[in-house]
Amino acid sequence: MGGATTGTIEIAGDRDWFAVTLVAGERYQIDLEGAPTSSGTLGDPFLRGLYDATGTLLPGTADDDGGVGLNSRLEYAATVSGTHYISAGAFGDHTGTYKLAVSAISAAPADDYPDTTATSGVVPVGGATTGTIEIAGDRDWFAVTLVAGERYQIDLEGAPTGSGTLGDPFLRGLYDATGTLLPGTADDDGGTDLNSRLEYTAATSGTHYPTWTVVEGLGSVVFRQGADLIEYVGRGLGGGAMA
Repeated sequence: MGGATTGTIEIAGDRDWFAVTLVAGERYQIDLEGAPTSSGTLGDPFLRGLYDATGTLLPGTADDDGGVGLNSRLEYAATVSGTHYISAGAFGDHTGTYKLAVSAISAAPADDYPDTTATSGVVPVGGATTGTIEIAGDRDWFAVTLVAGERYQIDLEGAPTGSGTLGDPFLRGLYDATGTLLPGTADDDGGTDLNSRLEYTAATSGTHYPTWTVVEGLGSVVFRQGADLIEYVGRGLGGGAMA
């Protein structure tokens, strides 16, 4: 850890995999650099993603142009210890040499709410709570009781309306009491500018789980529920108080 290696994208579409051992709870920075920082001849490096020990892509771990210039950078908090695989590539038909570096930057921040039905996030009718997207790819679930036949509006808002620090909120969907995604309930950019909005008529009464994350940036939200309205409102990085 803390070292670097080099490689070559010989032809368009080439991808190189590198094994790296990560520790659960640790936070890492992965840099794939080329010509933009004179670290190789590759004009536009593309970090294609981080894979687990079984070779399965970990969601939200691909990056293009997140580093200096056209270089790629990913910050990732490991959830399990063991071997992972980094996939190095290039955007479009670029070829050339590159440098790949991995460094431990800090312990991962504690997650406030998990993305399962075991979440402690519960929102009472007319109440509010706060939550935080601590790392890229984080998803927070809140339990909410809906009534069959009632229509609800869910707004996930952030920086576009000055409601928080979320650059591009993404409402990942509404889940039923078993944790199954309800078809057609995900939304990105359906609200004002890059905010998300969903209108939903409950088919059954009982517990449901809205889940949210961000496409870009970190931040937090407030979750409000009225008799016929569910609303997410951005609150600011680092959490907030009950509203």
